Amino acid sequence: MRTEFSLTPGDTNVKLISSLEPPDTKYPYQEAVGALLYLSIISRPDITYQVNKSSQFNCCYNEQHWKSVKRIFLKGTIDIGITYSSSPENLQLIGYCDADHAGDLVSRKSTSGFVVTLGDSPVSWSSKLQKSVALSTTEAEYMAIADCTKDILWYQQLLKDLKVSITNENYE
Repeated sequence: MRTEFSLTPGDTNVKLISSLEPPDTKYPYQEAVGALLYLSIISRPDITYQVNKSSQFNCCYNEQHWKSVKRIFLKGTIDIGITYSSSPENLQLIGYCDADHAGDLVSRKSTSGFVVTLGDSPVSWSSKLQKSVALSTTEAEYMAIADCTKDILWYQQLLKDLKVSITNENYE
C-alpha cells in the first residue's frame, strides 16, 4: 500500500548537509545523480528540485544522501508523463515560480524554481540555487521572478520568429 509520503521524490523532514568524512565509494552516488540530472532536464520536471539538492553533495556524500537519491528513483509518479497537444487553439505562455529563503543550510542562499507552460504543457523548468544571498523572502521571490521572466521572454521571441501566434492578454 502506498502512502502520499512515498509518492514524493524527497522527504521534507530530512535536511541534507555535507558529510565531513570522505565520500563512501561503495555507493554509485555520482552516477545515479548524473542519470537523474539527465532525466530531470529532459522529461521529469517533478524531480528537478530534489535532484538539484542531491547534486550539491557529489563530493561529500554518505549513506543518508544515498537513501535520498534512491527515493527519487523509487517515487510513485514515474508512470505520469508530459503530454503535448497539436491543437493550436488558446496557446498561452504562462510562467509559475517560487523561491525559498535561505534554504541552503551552509551558504544561506535561496533556491529558485519555475515552470513555463505553453497551452497546458510544460516547455521549460528549472530549480537552482540563487547566485547571491537574498536578504529577505521578498528579494528571493524577485530573483525567482526574474529567472522565470527571462525564460518567458525567450520563448515569446522564439514563437514570434517561428510565426506562431500566442494569446497573452495579461502581459502584452
